[in-house]
Amino acid sequence: MKITPIKRLRVAVVPSWLEELVSQSPDLSYSDLLCFSTLNESKASILSEDQVIIYALTQGYINAFTDRAFEDVPSIATTEPNALFLADRAKRVEKVRLSVNVNDALAEKKGSALSFAPTGLMAKEHYFPVLVDPDTLLLIGSRVPVYSDERSFYNALLETVGDKIDFGEFKRYEFFKRYLRVAVNG
Repeated sequence: MKITPIKRLRVAVVPSWLEELVSQSPDLSYSDLLCFSTLNESKASILSEDQVIIYALTQGYINAFTDRAFEDVPSIATTEPNALFLADRAKRVEKVRLSVNVNDALAEKKGSALSFAPTGLMAKEHYFPVLVDPDTLLLIGSRVPVYSDERSFYNALLETVGDKIDFGEFKRYEFFKRYLRVAVNG
């Protein structure tokens, strides 16, 4: 089955370690996380290049982190400036990818679309949605459960994006279909 991306909305996963840096630093905000090169250049005193690359690599694994709930929503890594950032640093990106063992961590994934239980850098994550601009949804990582169940998560997600997207477009998203499934199954 071919997935047709819906171009209006973009998504990014913000690991809990990065969320902690954002919340502790007055010079770093969620909107700074949308462009990898800007983040690397203007926030170098807060984040190392390796940390920016790890964050960028995380975007390639959104489907694994969320059990494909956002498979039809493009990642922020696919935007032109972010793709260029990764291409310009291809050797460095590969070295960092190997050093953090992303594939091994993903192999140990357990849980629902709300949580992720690998070892290492991304140890158990739970997510809450934040809309940073009209078309970018951030799934902010937390080490403690944020919602009591999947239904609560999807309710929060729909409240976050519901008034920004018309229903005709909205009903095509996989996360909306998941919401309907958990709402019906109660």
